[in-house]
Order: sequence, then C-alpha cells, then structure tokens
Amino acid sequence: MSAGPGVSLPTALDRMRELANIGAGHAATALAQLVRRTIHMDVPSVDVAGAAPEAACGASGGSAICFGLEGGFVGDMAVVFSRSSLEVLVSEVMGADAYGGDTAVESAVREAGNILVSHYASAIADTLHACVLPTVPLLTEPHDLDIWVDDVGGATAVVVASSLYDDARELEGYLVLVPGDASLRYP
Repeated sequence: MSAGPGVSLPTALDRMRELANIGAGHAATALAQLVRRTIHMDVPSVDVAGAAPEAACGASGGSAICFGLEGGFVGDMAVVFSRSSLEVLVSEVMGADAYGGDTAVESAVREAGNILVSHYASAIADTLHACVLPTVPLLTEPHDLDIWVDDVGGATAVVVASSLYDDARELEGYLVLVPGDASLRYP
C-alpha cells in the first residue's frame, strides 16, 4: 500500500483517522436526530491488515449496509447494526411495532444507512473541498464483512472503523471505511 509521493504511510493513516473522526461525528449527529437519543462515538481505529472489526462482524442477526464512495474521495463504506439494534432503530423511525421483516423494514434500514453514509461522506467532502457521493446501498450480513473488505480493498486494505452507541447501548452501530489507495494520498 502506497501513501503517495512525499507522504509517509503513518502520516496518511493519521489523516485518514482524522477524516473518519470528522465523518463519524457527523453520522453520530444524524443518528441522534433520527432516533431522538444521545449518540456517542468512539475514536476511529485504523487496521492495515485488511480485516473488518471483530465487533462489527459479530453483530448477530443484523445487517451491513454497504456503499461505494465516488468523486474526490474514493473508497467503500459499511454501516453495521445487530438485530437488536435494528429493532430499536426501526421502532424509533417507523413506530413501536414496525419491526417484522417486511419490505418496509428493509427500506427503513437501507434509508438509515444512506442517511449515515451521506452525512459521513458530506463531512469528508466539506473537509477536502471535493464532491463525494455514495453509491446505491447493498445489504449483506455482518459475518460477511471480511469477505467484503477483501473484495473492495484486498488483503492489505486499510480499514477505519468507528462505533456509535446510545447511553444504554441498546442501539449500537459500526461505521467501517475502506479508503481506496488514491484517497490515502489526499493533501
């Protein structure tokens, strides 16, 4: 993995962590507004071994909503929720008895992922003074995240992850970013 001419890999990773921190902060604010709860976030972790975070992969019975990022920042991103967190999310968005597995629920999950990724991407775009757009989302299972990381970034992919959670940890999600090699070179 190359960080580009004149940019060391540690410097590029620090920059990527800072971009992820800004993006996750905006996504946390959007999630808080969506569910009307205080949402906290952890400082993003950076892994250069090409593996998705264990906690995100273990989000039992949940969903991973995966997007590509195009434009002035290229990469891929996933928003991951366990089944219990999805139940809380959908109940807050659609009403107390909404969770049940129909297409409206799947649509709500995709839309929640779209909102979070759009806020994350918008924050990166504002920071870089560039246009960054998410692609149409793909739903997959959290235990397939390592396969997804390998598909989009290869065995040496940089993986930047943040967790978002409410006070009681009833709602907990993960933001997983796999920047493209070119994105590690931003000024």
